[in-house]
Amino acid sequence: MDKSKDVFLISKEEDFDLICSPVRASVLEILIAFGPMPVREIAARLGRSATLIHHHVGILYRGGLLREHALEKRGKHVERIYAMTTEDWRFDLETHPEAMVAGLIR
Repeated sequence: MDKSKDVFLISKEEDFDLICSPVRASVLEILIAFGPMPVREIAARLGRSATLIHHHVGILYRGGLLREHALEKRGKHVERIYAMTTEDWRFDLETHPEAMVAGLIR
């Protein structure tokens, strides 16, 4: 990801893996529509288990599409609030065209 311009360039096969999952796509849609929130709230909005959403949020976080926005104390626990790193995603069709084809075929 090019952080200087806040653009996420989708240029490798691994980048497609981040956005090709229907669950991860839904997580991204929720965060775009409603802003930063904890996994528990994302899961409730999607009607999915928090464990499942936590797994997919972790993948998006490690892949660079999500960032830790804040920490909130909730009783004895601390919740991480996640946010999008950027809403500007672009396909890099020149660097690895074979990855683009492989990703689009999926």
